[in-house]
Amino acid sequence: MTSIRNVNIKRELSASYSIAYKHNKGVSLFTFALAFAMASSVALSLCNLNVQAQAQEYGAPAIDDQKVFRVIVQVTNNAYTDEIGAIHVYIDGTDVNKVLNGVVCPAESTVDYTFDFDAADIPVGKGFTAEMVYGDDVIKRTYGVNSPSKAPEVAHISIP
Repeated sequence: MTSIRNVNIKRELSASYSIAYKHNKGVSLFTFALAFAMASSVALSLCNLNVQAQAQEYGAPAIDDQKVFRVIVQVTNNAYTDEIGAIHVYIDGTDVNKVLNGVVCPAESTVDYTFDFDAADIPVGKGFTAEMVYGDDVIKRTYGVNSPSKAPEVAHISIP
C-alpha cells in the first residue's frame, strides 16, 4: 500500500518582489494625498470666488476694496546696473507705515511694489509719502493723497 503524504513547500519571496510591493504602496499613498490636496484647494478657491461674485452681484464693492488702502510704488531704474534698497511708505502725520527691505530694481526696467494699509486708518484726502533708499543712502521721495476713487494710488519713483 502506498501512502500519500502532504508536503508543504514554502518559497521565499524574492527581494525584488518585496521592494516593488513597498514602493507601489508608497506611490499609492502619495498619489492619494496629492489628489486629496488638489481637490481641497480647488474647492476652497471656488468658495472664495463665489463669495466675491456674490458681493459684486449685489452692487457691493469687493471685500478688499472696502477695507484696504493700497499704494503701488512703481520704481523705474534708468541706470545700467541693478540697484538694491528699501522702500518706505508712511501716512503723513501718523505712525502708520510699511517698509520693504531688500528690494531689487533691475537695470533699465520698472518694477511695482504693493503696500496695503487698513482703510480705516487713512481717510480720504490724507497724504502719504513713498521713498526709496538705495546705494550709499541715496533717497528718492514722492508724495500722494488718498483720493475718493477707491482705486489704488500709484507713486512713481525714478532712480538715476
